[in-house]
Amino acid sequence: MTPSTVVAEPIAGAVALEPYRSYPFRLQLDLAQRYKTQFIDVINAGTPGEQASQAVARFQSVLGLHQPDVVLLMEGTNDIDPAVSGASAALSAIESMVAAATAAGADVFLATIPPQRGTAAANLVPSYNTKIRSIAARRGAQFLDVFSIIKNGQCAVLSARSIQAS
Repeated sequence: MTPSTVVAEPIAGAVALEPYRSYPFRLQLDLAQRYKTQFIDVINAGTPGEQASQAVARFQSVLGLHQPDVVLLMEGTNDIDPAVSGASAALSAIESMVAAATAAGADVFLATIPPQRGTAAANLVPSYNTKIRSIAARRGAQFLDVFSIIKNGQCAVLSARSIQAS
């Protein structure tokens, strides 16, 4: 495995992160240590700054190209800005992406977006994440509560069967 498995382009003006410190690289290392008899390739096909509603066609293309067994989907951080008011479009796009991944045979892990600091959207995140939880329950996706992990310092991965849809 090499750092080249990280394929997302960096955000202009952001602090550069060495590929070996990136989440996809570290995830691949962790999975390789746990599943020694399997080859696992982690592909970061995210696009920084993209809104979820703009991601659907690209996501479907990536599904066709890589044919993943598992998809970890976290979308919406760029959509919940009150000036953009794209949360509804983001949620619709996420529902479409979960459906596409499931139809392609992938197991889907749907993640909440993390807490926001210093933005007008910070107060909108909890209600947005509640809707993400509902999508996971409706679509049978695994639910990964990144918001709570970061905010409370605890890990909570729940199956769709244990989620109460709101």
